[in-house]
Amino acid sequence: MPRAFLDDFVAKRKRGRSAHQGPVRLAPTAARDHDAPIPIVVPELDLMRTLPPTSPLGIHPRVNARRQPRRLRNEFSRNDSTEGSAVLWLLVLLAGLLVAPPSPAAGPASPRNRSTPVAPRIPSPHHAGHGARAGTHEAPEPFAQQLPAELLERPVALEDGLGRAGIPQGLGPAVAEPQAEAYLRQGLAHFHAYRWIEAARSFHEAARRAPATALPHVGLARVHDVLRDHAGARRHLARARERAQPADQAHVDAVAARLAATSAPPEQMAAAQARYRAELDRLLAAHPDDVELLLLRGQVEEPGPWGKGQSGGESGLEFYRRALALAPDHPGVPHYLAHTLENLGHHEAAERHAARLAALAPRSPHARHMHAHLLPRLGQWDAAIAEFEAAENLEREWYQREGMSPADDWHHVHNLTLLGVAHLRAGRPAVAERYLRRAFATPIPDPLARSWHTAYPEFLLVRGQPAAARAAAEELASRGDPLSAVAGGAVAAEAMLVSEGPAAARARLDSARRAADQLGRASADEPMRDAIRAVADDHLIFAEARVAQAADEPGAAARVNELAQMLRDNPTFDGWSTGWLRLQRLGVEPTEPGPPAMAPREQVR
Repeated sequence: MPRAFLDDFVAKRKRGRSAHQGPVRLAPTAARDHDAPIPIVVPELDLMRTLPPTSPLGIHPRVNARRQPRRLRNEFSRNDSTEGSAVLWLLVLLAGLLVAPPSPAAGPASPRNRSTPVAPRIPSPHHAGHGARAGTHEAPEPFAQQLPAELLERPVALEDGLGRAGIPQGLGPAVAEPQAEAYLRQGLAHFHAYRWIEAARSFHEAARRAPATALPHVGLARVHDVLRDHAGARRHLARARERAQPADQAHVDAVAARLAATSAPPEQMAAAQARYRAELDRLLAAHPDDVELLLLRGQVEEPGPWGKGQSGGESGLEFYRRALALAPDHPGVPHYLAHTLENLGHHEAAERHAARLAALAPRSPHARHMHAHLLPRLGQWDAAIAEFEAAENLEREWYQREGMSPADDWHHVHNLTLLGVAHLRAGRPAVAERYLRRAFATPIPDPLARSWHTAYPEFLLVRGQPAAARAAAEELASRGDPLSAVAGGAVAAEAMLVSEGPAAARARLDSARRAADQLGRASADEPMRDAIRAVADDHLIFAEARVAQAADEPGAAARVNELAQMLRDNPTFDGWSTGWLRLQRLGVEPTEPGPPAMAPREQVR
């Protein structure tokens, strides 16, 4: 069964491959001098690394980086359309990106769009204390992000440096309280920067100051929707409907259509997304200059209705560019343009928008993080590290000021992980290890992002420490939720290749597959079911290829070549950080120049 699944995956990849892509060469193992160091050359990533041999096959136990590239993940669920640009990875997350991979049932968001999302999360003992659903005291929805209600409702002050000033005024009917609209605009600035906690606090503050106004509850419905707390979103949508004036109705209708789509059963999601897209078209026909509606319309072009600007392709650009013409200082506009253009491989243009976002919102951690995404593609590693560190400093300042835990912030582990990988790429492995170890020890409030924790054991494998890597991977697998069990088990299987051999590794991989079966049963009725399963498959397929490679099984080299080609094709920094670590442990050398170099060649020790 696993072999058939992998063969099917490779066949699909061959069908969808563009003509200009050349083969990847697997470094021969049989004729190697096993007393000599092994050169791992990845020209298109502009990297040369030499590592000592660690196995009779000359395969260094290089393991899985945090998240697999978008392109690879999307192979399980994307459409076979060859139109459009490179398929994206998220998965976050995410972004997210945090972001969930497209559902096979969902069909194309558009014939030209090929993009990626991130998956949902499961409550875990590793994240104790967040048992209530976000914003409520009820039992949590299994794959909702778990945040205390008190945190989302806590009073908040107005703050400069977030991009609030660029959001058009007159968002709704005039209210008696003059600061209510300022809080509403601040909530939107936070929302478009993926700061869900601060967005909710600002919207609650607007609602307290203007209790008869609908739009604060529209904003809260949007926050709870992205947290996958659909019951909470419906409550705030009902409050918005009770308060809506004619000027508010378009926004109420848009959020209602989105919520109907994001909460639809998996088998009905494609139809629900089509209805959502049609409703936005109807609303934009009546309100062609509404920037918020245009941003939503761009997002619905992503693979699923849950799109939030991370996973788009060419078909969404039209709507973001229309929004840019209307509101060039709206922080959501350069943010989503930067993500989309990065996904399409237009890195210089993406960096310009990301720099604009950082200038508009210098106090927003994700705005600084987003700029750091693009700088490595231009060879500016020191500047990228500075921006990742700026985001880290802003987050730590925020936690200290508000008495928060980093475990409440989905973004913290993501930023720490990319900061660690950037330091590793710059030749500072000791600094990288500190950041990656901190990320590994920090709980993530989003159940679908917990597989990000594999970055640390994978780093240990790249550093030639398979015993330490296995211990960390087994600790991850024991944290109590099925997704961590799958991801940790897959990395643990790879770590066993050197010490115990392919047979023991395959037995451990079978255990990870049983955890994936458990995850499949737990998510059978979840709207994000296919995204959840794609995240699990990402780890299993890579581990299967590594085990087959180590055992020198027939066809293993071809499968490794296919995986490596997809890793090198990924245009995003998230995907690159994953792909770089994975390419190293696969031991492959692409034979074509590939995408722009990430940095000058250097030794990583």
